[in-house]
Amino acid sequence: MDLDCCHIVGCGTLGRAIAYSLMKETLFDTLFLTDADSGRCECAAADLRAATAHSGIRCGMPERKDISVLTIMTTEPVFRLGETRTAALLGKIRRCERTLSAIGKCTDKEILLIADTDSDIIADYAVHAGYGDKNQVFGVGTLPDTLMLRAETDMRFAIGEDRERIHVIGTSNTVFPIVEKENGDIPTDIKLPEKAESVWQTIRNASRSRSVSGRLYTYAAAVAEIAACIRYDRKKSLPVASSSDGRYGMTDICVSLPTIIGENGIEAASDITLSDAAYEKLFASAEEWRLTRDTVKKTAL
Repeated sequence: MDLDCCHIVGCGTLGRAIAYSLMKETLFDTLFLTDADSGRCECAAADLRAATAHSGIRCGMPERKDISVLTIMTTEPVFRLGETRTAALLGKIRRCERTLSAIGKCTDKEILLIADTDSDIIADYAVHAGYGDKNQVFGVGTLPDTLMLRAETDMRFAIGEDRERIHVIGTSNTVFPIVEKENGDIPTDIKLPEKAESVWQTIRNASRSRSVSGRLYTYAAAVAEIAACIRYDRKKSLPVASSSDGRYGMTDICVSLPTIIGENGIEAASDITLSDAAYEKLFASAEEWRLTRDTVKKTAL
């Protein structure tokens, strides 16, 4: 898909960071911004034009009928004292429902990318609500975790190209690292799994490590990497949140696993061999996610 433009929904801190990252990478000639607060949208557009010296940043919805668009939907957390995770997720889905209703269903030339810590839950809702098919609608998933883990492991152990073998997989409830081994090949550094795990424990225990506000630039970098894969049809394996579609025996669930991203969005699965321990963790994470989703659905009724 030769993308004509990008449309970012939400001009909060994350939306602005993503817009800045995309325009500095010159991935698109035209970038549309929309926000429920038109004043904030205008302010963000002016700010970004000044920062990037790019005149193609506009406010408003793109005319989607005859053009190809990458739509990036961002969300902002709303914290309420004493609120349960179920209530918080339900509130987030309802806000996203209003946003999706305003955006409308994906055309056959459109891809919808969800940028949020719960992108798997939101993408699952969007697909089941008919806003796009499972190849068009997906979330950033654990790609921000993966980018951070790769960078930190490389900084501490100088692992070089082996960093690309590190993935963080799972759901928004539970995530964990794995090291890819393909066709019997092993990483140059045979101790890479232990090194990645030690760094992961440090990252996981860090304050606010999995919040968007604590990883603003990592989320922006993750979106930019996905956008580049779509824009230039790179067919790259990235751990994004998409329909499991029977992978590893899982069905009717949205989970972050290495997936080939190209011009049409989700191109194919990138299944890698999992150890028994990794499979058990993945299955437990998936079942916990399913329970969370079903609880949210029941609460909404």
